[in-house]
Amino acid sequence: MDILSTSLGGLDLLASAVLVLDRQARITYANAAAESLLESSFKVLNQQRLPDLFINGKKLTSILDQARQHQFDQKREDLLLERLGKSPLQVNVIVTVLDDPNNPVLLELRENVQQLKLDREERLLDQTQATKELIRNLAHH
Repeated sequence: MDILSTSLGGLDLLASAVLVLDRQARITYANAAAESLLESSFKVLNQQRLPDLFINGKKLTSILDQARQHQFDQKREDLLLERLGKSPLQVNVIVTVLDDPNNPVLLELRENVQQLKLDREERLLDQTQATKELIRNLAHH
């Protein structure tokens, strides 16, 4: 991992979360943005299986299996990753197959800000509608 970690040093400057996974989908590298997004330090994340961090981690397992079987060089997918006791992550996942047999997968997670905005607006509309109905009901009494 020394050669790999040396070449990944610049990834700490990126705003998107970057993780490198070994053949068992265990985290071998996480940049600062990944630590922030996953709300855990690399010390905690190191050697944990990424899919195990999420309630619905099977979605990730499937994509990672495809990557390890070289079914693609790069794949993008929007996922809602649910976490126990924390808010879910609405992310755009970019999986890239690396040439390193020990660490074959690089994963980039970008929060899907547009989806978050739409969800927030939808909640506001629902709340506004509920408030209008409450006021209407109160006016009838």
